[in-house]
Amino acid sequence: MKHSLITFFLLLSMGSISKAAYSKELFNFPETNPDIEKCIEDIITSRMVIKEYPELLSNQKDDNGYELLLQTDKYCSCQVTRLQGEYELKKNNEIAWSFRDKSIGLGIMDQCALKHYSQSNLNLMYDIMISTKIRRSLEGKLNGRMVAGIRHFASTSSIQNTNLCLQAKIMQKCTKIKSLRSTYTCIQEVTSSGTQMLDFEKNCPTYSTHSLEDEDLSNLGDMI
Repeated sequence: MKHSLITFFLLLSMGSISKAAYSKELFNFPETNPDIEKCIEDIITSRMVIKEYPELLSNQKDDNGYELLLQTDKYCSCQVTRLQGEYELKKNNEIAWSFRDKSIGLGIMDQCALKHYSQSNLNLMYDIMISTKIRRSLEGKLNGRMVAGIRHFASTSSIQNTNLCLQAKIMQKCTKIKSLRSTYTCIQEVTSSGTQMLDFEKNCPTYSTHSLEDEDLSNLGDMI
C-alpha cells in the first residue's frame, strides 16, 4: 500500500486541500478502501490518540507520530482485508451479523495489532478499542440485565451510578490481559454468570429513587 490515505489525512489536517477535494482525490486512488479509510480516521482522530499525539496531523517532523500513522495504515489494511466478509455481512444483513461470534473478529484484530504496532502504540490501540467497541457492548449487556421495573422507580442518576460501578469492576477483572478477544470473552462469561454479577452488585450502590444529580460521579467515570 502506498500510504495514500495517510498523505491525504495530513494534507486535510493542514488545510492544504478541502474536504470536497479530499473525497474526490481519494476516489481516484484504486487501492483506497472506504472501510480502511474509516478505520484509520476513527483511530487517529480518537480522543486518546489526540491526547497522546497532540500534533499528530500538524507536525510532519514528529517521527513518533508519523510512525503511528504508518503502523495504523498497515493495521487497518490487515484488519479490513482479513475481516472483509464480516464488513460485507454487516452492511448487507446487520441482524444476521449481530448474532455472529464477535470473539473471532476481535482475535484477528489482536493479531493485526501485534504484527503492526510497536509495544507503546499497541497498548494505546488496546485502550482505544476497549473504549470505543467493547465498553459499548458491556453497557448494552448491563442495560439488558436490568429488570424492566427498575427503570420506572430508579432515578436516572442512580442507574448511571450503579452501572458505572459495575462497569468499573467488570473491566478491572477483564482487562488484566491486553487482548481484545480475552477481554470480550471474560465480559461474556461474567455477565452470563449470576453468581459473579451478584458479587459485583453487592459492592456497588443499589438502584434507588434518590436523585444523585448533585453528586460528583466523575470519580466513577475515571475508573472505567
